[in-house]
Amino acid sequence: MNRFRSTSRVSRAITCARRRSFFTNARPFAGLVAVAALVGLTACSGSDPVDPGDEYPMSIDIFTPGNVFSPPVADIARGGRVNFRITESPDGDGHNALFGGQTGAPPDVPIVKDTTVSRTFNTAGSFEYFCTVHPGMVGEVIVH
Repeated sequence: MNRFRSTSRVSRAITCARRRSFFTNARPFAGLVAVAALVGLTACSGSDPVDPGDEYPMSIDIFTPGNVFSPPVADIARGGRVNFRITESPDGDGHNALFGGQTGAPPDVPIVKDTTVSRTFNTAGSFEYFCTVHPGMVGEVIVH
């Protein structure tokens, strides 16, 4: 009987030693596995890496639902284009977008309705605009 007990203890000791050996030898690879998993998750995250120069869009749409510009503030890259998608207002009039002669601003958008007018912004800065048909209807394009 003693012989079986000692074999059993020896067997357990060998098994424990093997387990310890496995985890001790696996530790250097644990960091590598963690980095590989992180890289894999980043690659599959669904979003493209952001280049600091591509942080702002080259084109954006501004809508006129009712008597507001939406979005009221638009960020765009230098050389980008803003598409003013102007619809008829509730009172049946159209809208315009005047930049008030600001240096570097594109030409004003005349009074129109149910059309799209595009303007290119080649100068960095903040350009406020307003609709003269509907007082209080204002917006801003920030060019980066």
